[in-house]
Amino acid sequence: MSCFLSCVRFDTTDNNKPTITESGSVSGVTCYTWDDVESLTSNFSRLIGTGGYSSIYLARLSGSNNAALKVHVSSHRLYQVFRSELEILLRLQHPHIVKLLGYFDDSEESGALLLEYLPQGNLQEKLNRNSKQVLPWRNRTAIAFQVAQAIEHIHEKCSPQIVHGDIKSSNILLDKHFNSKLCDFGSAKVGFSSMVQPSKTTSTMSPRSKQVMMIGSPGYTDPHYLRTGIASKKMDMYGFGVVVLELVSGKEAVSGERGEMLVHTTAPLIHDILDSNGDIAEEKARQFLDPRLSRDSSLDIEEVKTMLGVAAFCLRSPPSLRPSASQVVQTLIRKIPSLSFLDTLGEAMSSLAFTLTLPSLVSVRSTKLGRSVSNGGRNWSGLTNLSEKSKTERGNGLSCKAELSELAPVVSATYGVLLLGGGLFAYSKSGSKGSLFGGLTGSVLMASAYYLTQSPETRVLGDTIGLGAAFLFSSVFGFRLASSRKPVPAGPLLLLSIGMLSFFVMAYMHDSLPVVSIPDPLPLP
Repeated sequence: MSCFLSCVRFDTTDNNKPTITESGSVSGVTCYTWDDVESLTSNFSRLIGTGGYSSIYLARLSGSNNAALKVHVSSHRLYQVFRSELEILLRLQHPHIVKLLGYFDDSEESGALLLEYLPQGNLQEKLNRNSKQVLPWRNRTAIAFQVAQAIEHIHEKCSPQIVHGDIKSSNILLDKHFNSKLCDFGSAKVGFSSMVQPSKTTSTMSPRSKQVMMIGSPGYTDPHYLRTGIASKKMDMYGFGVVVLELVSGKEAVSGERGEMLVHTTAPLIHDILDSNGDIAEEKARQFLDPRLSRDSSLDIEEVKTMLGVAAFCLRSPPSLRPSASQVVQTLIRKIPSLSFLDTLGEAMSSLAFTLTLPSLVSVRSTKLGRSVSNGGRNWSGLTNLSEKSKTERGNGLSCKAELSELAPVVSATYGVLLLGGGLFAYSKSGSKGSLFGGLTGSVLMASAYYLTQSPETRVLGDTIGLGAAFLFSSVFGFRLASSRKPVPAGPLLLLSIGMLSFFVMAYMHDSLPVVSIPDPLPLP
């Protein structure tokens, strides 16, 4: 007989943060030998989990403390994956990110990570309908909130920022107090590397190498990433949206029987819920809800609708219309009263550097989903621009603080100023009216692109104008270089224009590449 887990209080205190010493070692994180690894695991006697390229064993530390040892498959390429995950975990200290305790590194082809042991397993196991225990509603909302905090930390509070790349319920571990902790950073991307397409050299790699290059898991992977190969923070938000659907419905992201994806099978019902009012909306929300929660006293249908609203925003097909993690955190704080029992809620409230008026996700039920999500998307996008801009201005130097769509206005303005400056300079030196006309034309085109790329509704048009202008001037400067055979100034201007052309091609693909054999998870009317 099913029973509800009793876990009212989440103890999230973490006072053992490692610090990097002058020698480069990390206090609190131990570097082990292979003999140590064998001893800790009793010669790998207890396997507790497996991944695509790793095995996880139970390790016993001094006293009665347990840990989890993640051993990577021995190969040169997978060793680089291990090194990347190690370097990321050494930088991360957050109560809702799994803690690194130690590691083994032979500096050649094998490595292992010693991680804190989470006795309650992963979220996917706890949501499984065959489980004898039922996770209560308020713990589900708390898990969503804590995962959003972890994503917010890696997206917005790390420099350079980090894209996890594989947000899913099996990568969310639960401790004895049912706090959630994000794990498995083997697919993570750091800084600008999270915004570029896979190298063309991947075409010559073996099928196994190609599989390593692609990140994500079936049912959780952003369709935009599958089409373009461009990973971004919004990719993580898509995976988070799927996890929220799992928390609410209790269903798996991919049906084990038919292989159907949760985002596709539930889309019509989500439309109905967000498009209905009053008792009808409540009835439809209960149809979507995990039936095992019907007797849960902590259940609040308004919170259910809020969670579905958050999921709908995160699953928007254009990445630019999805919310940032910080906006999700703030929305959950304001719209989910059951989170008040969390110890970390007060800390999260006090850590907000500024207050923004967020769209009411619950209110979208009173209008058609197509219009309401689109309008909400504009609000989300505007808030994202403000949030990211303020953080970038406070940072030191250049770091990966924006999506391609957010960089487009800056690139447009810069290119327009350079074209105008080049035209004026050439006119002052040689009196060439053609150069002056070209500079003025370029500045007008890029000014148009600047204004158009700031709005989600006209962003594709702005990308097109920028792409066309860059192609035009690449041709002009190319012909000029060929005819004059003088590398200055045509050479640098040609290289600049080619760079701008490459950028706007990627921006155009990022914002408007049509869906190919991949249905929109939330098809709009």
